[in-house]
Amino acid sequence: MRAALKISRATALDAYTWLVEGRAYADLGVGGAVQACGRSDVDVSGEAFRILTMSTYGRSVDRLDKMLTGYLTLRGNRGLSLTESTMLLVES
Repeated sequence: MRAALKISRATALDAYTWLVEGRAYADLGVGGAVQACGRSDVDVSGEAFRILTMSTYGRSVDRLDKMLTGYLTLRGNRGLSLTESTMLLVES
């Protein structure tokens, strides 16, 4: 696994869906999967999220390139919380 996105802000849209803002450390695409890592108060390691939408610089995009900042809408399968301390990972 390698770093994909460092979350700087996370907002719950419902129990399973999140709008996150952050910087990409890997190329990401709509429909791709990421895993959460780095929470100390709740173990979210291995929590899978699907990327539903993404935007950068005020435009909807299908791909967020490495080192760009943007917003991602994520859908999880266990209903756990994301915070600013969470790092998202992708398969190497």
